[in-house]
Amino acid sequence: GCMTEEGVKMLLSVSHRGLEKQPESGDVVLYTWPEVTKMFHKKKRFIIKTLPPEGAPQLVSFLFNQRRAAKEVWKMVLEQHDFFRLEFPLQPSKLAFLKLGSKFRYS
Repeated sequence: GCMTEEGVKMLLSVSHRGLEKQPESGDVVLYTWPEVTKMFHKKKRFIIKTLPPEGAPQLVSFLFNQRRAAKEVWKMVLEQHDFFRLEFPLQPSKLAFLKLGSKFRYS
């Protein structure tokens, strides 16, 4: 599971609409893919930078129990963000049938 900076436990989900967070006692907050401008992980934290249509940019931080969990969420969100923001399909290379895995290289 993950928590907010204030220590409130929450659920975090990734969908075709964007990134959703739902605190244990609260309403669902949706960060749509066009609003999410940057995402990164640092140790046990997964952080997104959002630019809401009606407001100023903000950083939203999620704290995980393990560093590996934050990195896995970052990888998943990165791929979903790129896929749903894709304006046209990528042209397959001539050797595409030999490639396995993701086109992304993670650090």
